[in-house]
Amino acid sequence: MPTARVGVTGASGFLGSALCASLHADGDFDTRELRRETESLEDVDSLVDFVDEVDVVVHLAGKNRATDEELLAGNVIPTWNLARAAAAHRAPRPIVFASSLHVYPLANTPHTEGSAPTPRSGYGLSKLTAERALADLDAASVSLRFGNIYGSGARPYYNSGVATFFDLARTGKPITVHGDGAALRDYLYVDDAVEALRRAVGLALRGEGGVYNVTSGDRTSILDLVAAMREATGLAVAVEREGDASTQGLADSLYADAAAFRAATGWAPEHSLVDGLRATYAGLQAADAEGDS
Repeated sequence: MPTARVGVTGASGFLGSALCASLHADGDFDTRELRRETESLEDVDSLVDFVDEVDVVVHLAGKNRATDEELLAGNVIPTWNLARAAAAHRAPRPIVFASSLHVYPLANTPHTEGSAPTPRSGYGLSKLTAERALADLDAASVSLRFGNIYGSGARPYYNSGVATFFDLARTGKPITVHGDGAALRDYLYVDDAVEALRRAVGLALRGEGGVYNVTSGDRTSILDLVAAMREATGLAVAVEREGDASTQGLADSLYADAAAFRAATGWAPEHSLVDGLRATYAGLQAADAEGDS
């Protein structure tokens, strides 16, 4: 079987660097990272060589903390440009896109791919719009609606709530619990997300496009997350309350069923929440030690 050439945007980010490390260690893949100095997701023409040199693109670049206008510009236009470049090629290249559960509304129900997307944030709207732009140009595209990805390598106050919580906890600061703390979320360890991307590459190369939820399947409240952090690390994680159930409660949950993706690829998460949190904290400690050396 010939080596698959995989292009990666956002290769220096949290998820992108983890994916590239995994692909580099595997002889079945040849990785090509987007070169920022000569290739821009804002310029279709500059993407010609990038697309020409790969068989499939994994599109991870984007914004997650910005104004609504910046989120829409930073997530939709680059995806549209990449899709146009890929579709215009003499042999169109499929794209695997990292989307989000935030395309769905908040509700205490497990969303499926058949749930009506009703984003309640600029971030969710930007991801949904990018999904649709991609599908219009690339029938073989695969969009993965991820839960909250966390793990070693994540940056506090930027791309991971879990990393932020750990940074607060280890400096003796409390984690703010909004409402009654009952709202449920899905937390997916980064290595499991990387494996999902690898499986999605296989789907795309076979021309089996689609939209899939990719989640751990565990519904975790913020209070349960705090308890798991304590169990994983022994930290005395403090909390402070803000509001009550009328501020945020069980109805403000966001989680989804990944059965369709499991059936299509055989993927299943391998890391429990406690194990993933333990590895995340170890990674933060190692980064601190490296910074001090």
